[in-house]
Amino acid sequence: VAIVSLSGQQNSYAQALYDNPRVQIVAVTDDDPPAADEQVNRRWAEEHGAPFVPDLNDVLSRDDVQAVSLCSAIDRRVAVVRKVAAAGKHILGDKPLTETLADGDAIIDAVDRAGVKMMVGHNFRFNPAILDARESLKRGDVGLPWAIHSEWVIAAGAQAAAIGELRNHAMYPLDAVLYLVPEKVRSVYAITGSYFFDNAKQSGVEDMAFITMEMDRGIIATTFLGRTPVQHTNGYGGDQTIRVMGTHGMLFLDANRPSWTAHGQSGTTNLTYGPVQMSSMVEHFVSCILEDRTPMCSPRDARDALEITLAALQSSRENRVVKLPLPA
Repeated sequence: VAIVSLSGQQNSYAQALYDNPRVQIVAVTDDDPPAADEQVNRRWAEEHGAPFVPDLNDVLSRDDVQAVSLCSAIDRRVAVVRKVAAAGKHILGDKPLTETLADGDAIIDAVDRAGVKMMVGHNFRFNPAILDARESLKRGDVGLPWAIHSEWVIAAGAQAAAIGELRNHAMYPLDAVLYLVPEKVRSVYAITGSYFFDNAKQSGVEDMAFITMEMDRGIIATTFLGRTPVQHTNGYGGDQTIRVMGTHGMLFLDANRPSWTAHGQSGTTNLTYGPVQMSSMVEHFVSCILEDRTPMCSPRDARDALEITLAALQSSRENRVVKLPLPA
């Protein structure tokens, strides 16, 4: 595996790849990065004993590179994906997939034409609670779903994401909703606001959002997401819960449980148990390459989550229900 750019979530992806016993990091590189980014790339390579190769083309020409972990800047992502896919390398890509549906379609086209595998880093669906819930729903344990509600509230940080929390985090709960209840979303209504962070108010981006979606078969889905600066009273970094209401019962999951919390004079410490979803996602990606299987979290899955996010932003601006599909 070659690491392409230590930006975005790459620190997490790259470390999980480095820790995987079936993976060897053979190069760290980038595609025309700013000088500051190149210094970060070089530092990570040195700390992990991997060679730094300044030219991405040199890395892509190598036979010992089967896949890349790609976190290049979002405005360069289409061009880089095209280059990597054309070289026949499989791709673990950062979230969000891109900024526009047209760019998302260009990425899907490049991957399909090249016949390579691409997985996007929607690691939330690899949480054990979500994987268990998926199997429970497939067995029909709660009957046919008629509503699903998810919460993704990060209780940490000194400021909101510069791009807004919808673009920053919405793909996680939305992807989980679509994974658990795989129906098409037909309409979206959203309310957003800047409630907690000055930078969000000054920049005109949201730190909180509530999304209501109508899916096929009349299923209603809702998602509450965002960020607060207040330490969560339950000891961990926020709410990551999902409720599925069915014709024969209700399924509730808390992605942060089971956990252990200690409150003391030095503050609150929380430890969660079970498999780590980032390493589980990377292991799935590696297995799909070695065993020639199709990975979950495909670019098409990422495009679906992006489309809902863009529809929610439009709905909030215009205060109306937005019908899907959106024009590319």
